[in-house]
Amino acid sequence: EYDMQNYTPNMPEEYFDRNIPKDAYGFSKYIMAKNCLKSDNIFDLCLFGVYGKYELWERRFISNAICRALKGMDITIHKNVYFDYLWVEDLIRVLPYFIENDLKYKRYNVCRGEKIDLYSLARIVKGILNIDCEIKVAESGWKPEYTGDNSRMLGEMGKIQFSDLNNSIQKLCEYYKAHLDEIDTDKL
Repeated sequence: EYDMQNYTPNMPEEYFDRNIPKDAYGFSKYIMAKNCLKSDNIFDLCLFGVYGKYELWERRFISNAICRALKGMDITIHKNVYFDYLWVEDLIRVLPYFIENDLKYKRYNVCRGEKIDLYSLARIVKGILNIDCEIKVAESGWKPEYTGDNSRMLGEMGKIQFSDLNNSIQKLCEYYKAHLDEIDTDKL
């Protein structure tokens, strides 16, 4: 819902609607967000990168990197970028707050408030798995950072203890090791 051509680091909720996304996916999210603002009982939780079991390992970076490494393939990155990734179990822990409480706002950035780049994530995966594979970056430089300011959420909920990134990636690695036969190498 934030236009990818105009991302800015640590986007606050108020950054919404400054630019209309030109890509189909972003535009569809934008339209949904606009409709949320018109509703009395629908709230927009803005996610900047959720990872965990059952996601599309064919295309989601952390899962894809794990699966590629486990299958003896190199980890590939189109172009490096900073994301604000959130472990799905942390998302599940904060969701009840948004369901059970009277909220002050219509939009909330639900994120850690910490950035990490794809190359660093690939190095974490490689280190956890202790696999000798290459990390290949197709295009040098950086895409615009995709991170959010979570101060509105924390201001209402109070301090949140997010899962350690290394521990959650370790758990995800163990999950994919146990389901390795379900990973089709041709889809990686």
